[in-house]
Amino acid sequence: MYVPKLLKEKVLMKRYGKKVIERYFKYPKGKVEEFFLFKGKTPVIIFPLTKNGEVIATQQFRHGANKFVLEVPGGVIKKREDRLQTVKRELAAETGYVPTAIRLLGPRIWFDPASFTVSFYPYLALNCRKEKKRKLDRTEVMKTVLVPLKDWIKMVLRPKGFRRRKIIDDKTITLTFLALPHLGVKLTLNGIPLERRESNGGKMGGAI
Repeated sequence: MYVPKLLKEKVLMKRYGKKVIERYFKYPKGKVEEFFLFKGKTPVIIFPLTKNGEVIATQQFRHGANKFVLEVPGGVIKKREDRLQTVKRELAAETGYVPTAIRLLGPRIWFDPASFTVSFYPYLALNCRKEKKRKLDRTEVMKTVLVPLKDWIKMVLRPKGFRRRKIIDDKTITLTFLALPHLGVKLTLNGIPLERRESNGGKMGGAI
């Protein structure tokens, strides 16, 4: 299969650590096509749980959706900061919770490979406790929401209708599915939670 060749990249706009870029690719027969893409810093996205098995989510106003969206916490990795430090800092800043165990859920995942050059690291944070005050940026409008894992799974898998889906954030849905095997959650063929086994380090025993 032919692979388009990246010829050059040009920054069209840069603000708040984010960029709008233009990339030129060479296609068969020498034709050159241009693409407008979004570029930014690499973030971590976190699926956090309390010791009681509650998902720690945020109800945050998102300017693209122009409404409040229920999602899991996350944020960009700062200079001279490793990913685990970012997980702890962002989770505490957005929710005030601190984990006792952190687990990488796999390699980086693309937000939207057609339009974004940004991918994120997925993490699971276990046995989180409320220990700190939140430190929100001036444009962050959000509140912390605790949802029992059983109810959270139903909110992802069992919408009453597409327009009424409770969780509509793609990265949040992705992290939910990545986290379930680490939490010992079994699903039936129709997606209904069946049972949950005790997971190492998660103290998540019991049925759901």
